[in-house]
Amino acid sequence: MRHALSCLLYDLAADVGETRDLAGEKPEVAARLGAALDAWGQELIAPVFLGSSVKNEDWGPGGANQKGAAAGAKTGRKKPAEGEK
Repeated sequence: MRHALSCLLYDLAADVGETRDLAGEKPEVAARLGAALDAWGQELIAPVFLGSSVKNEDWGPGGANQKGAAAGAKTGRKKPAEGEK
């Protein structure tokens, strides 16, 4: 499965701001890199995060795995008592 951005090709040594897409000028390079990306994608497995369901319920905004989430929210853990770590 090709990623939508795989059709873009930049020479980062000459164009660090990625302002000039070279995919049209160098289709053989774009095709070779796209094929390598597809092959790599076939080797990957679906992500699974410990403590989270496949539906990513804990990873959304305000989920238990978000920075700043209230202690114990969605985790069942109790808030530490004053002075506890």
